[in-house]
Amino acid sequence: MSTVSRAGLRKTPGVKPPKKSPAAFSHPLKDLRARAEESLAKTRQDIARIPEPEVHKLVHDLQVHQVELSMQNEELRRTQHALEETLDRFADLYDFAPLALLTLSQGGEVLEANLAAASLLGLQRKALIHQKFSHFIPAEALGAFYLYCHQVLHSEPRQTGELTLKNAIGGCLTVRLEGIAADDPIAHESNCRLSLIDITERKEAERRRDLTSALAALFAHKNTASEYLHAVVELIRNWSDSEALGIRLVNQAQEIPYESWAGFEPGFIELENRLSLQRDACCCIRAITQAAERPDRALLTPGGSYR
Repeated sequence: MSTVSRAGLRKTPGVKPPKKSPAAFSHPLKDLRARAEESLAKTRQDIARIPEPEVHKLVHDLQVHQVELSMQNEELRRTQHALEETLDRFADLYDFAPLALLTLSQGGEVLEANLAAASLLGLQRKALIHQKFSHFIPAEALGAFYLYCHQVLHSEPRQTGELTLKNAIGGCLTVRLEGIAADDPIAHESNCRLSLIDITERKEAERRRDLTSALAALFAHKNTASEYLHAVVELIRNWSDSEALGIRLVNQAQEIPYESWAGFEPGFIELENRLSLQRDACCCIRAITQAAERPDRALLTPGGSYR
């Protein structure tokens, strides 16, 4: 009785198909070799029929072409070496530029950064790469930054702006942004190339100048010392974003009560108004008299004021 194999061929039980001998597989190879030798013989016959002067000329042309290829190969090597040196120079210029430079993907990932950018953000460069740049932006500034990036990616001219950042060590800074769109030939999309200029000191100087102008204006418009001091307290409190602030004046008894204050609890003011430069030696007195001791330094600003 016959059965059907998986290949669909009918076979008889107990009867094995005949095995092909190695010689059977060698026939196609022998045929291929025979055809190749036949083709080569025809080519040799064709060359043999070419006149000898033309053969010499053909050989000469081939030799010249070989020399040309060798010279072209050498020129390509020199060009490649020059390009590599140029690339190294540009890489150094990018890495050691004093300006902070970043390349962001459309998703806000840091793709490239130079050493100045890493230093500005308080990280090693290898730790900065692939970070989300939004990690360094306060929540209240994210919307404005996303709008800025959209303008960079969809506008031809260079876009400028200002941004508040918080670096990896907790420091706040203000930077001026300049951005352009750049095509990524690998990802086939546009990236955002940014330069960041730290303008924190300039902005702080502008804030101090504005405060000084405002204090001068208050002095000119307030009628009494009490009105002026109260207005000064409110102005400085808002300017410094302080929860509580006050101004003390020394009286004839060498006491230092608060002449004007805002944000303090009444019980605190009542207690503090009893302080005397002659009787007391607390940290407040030492700060006022500029006689701070070592334990007090953590409570004082760089200018010597009590925090």
